[in-house]
Amino acid sequence: MSIAPSRQLFDSIFRGKAPGLSEFGALLQFIESPAVLVYIQKGIITSINSSLLKLTAFSQNDVLGKPISVLFDTSLDRALTSGGDCVLMINRSKRTPISIRSRITILDSNNSWALITVAPSSVTENEISDSAPALLNFLMNLLIT
Repeated sequence: MSIAPSRQLFDSIFRGKAPGLSEFGALLQFIESPAVLVYIQKGIITSINSSLLKLTAFSQNDVLGKPISVLFDTSLDRALTSGGDCVLMINRSKRTPISIRSRITILDSNNSWALITVAPSSVTENEISDSAPALLNFLMNLLIT
């Protein structure tokens, strides 16, 4: 998706207003893979989709605005600086943490925002976060423009 169509879609959805976290949270729900949007500079969770809530058994109140460490182990800190694929331990409410493969996509040039999509380790490499590449491009273009 090029920047021009993204801008048109952006304008039609938000009517020229800058999107807030609630709008990004709504867009995140369209990603089928479990996913979370994090504000790297403050190390907090800003949006989470229902698939990840179901996987972790947390509620939105348990995680929104909380440190990233509520969901992920400390190995995420290293991965957030470069993005890419990695294996992490994900915490679950009143359950044993599980190992997951994740794809970390840095969404802006300032390394402020990251989209983390996860899949159980049994899922093949091609299935991680590939369910909504157009939406991912759209989110990235919104933060760039």
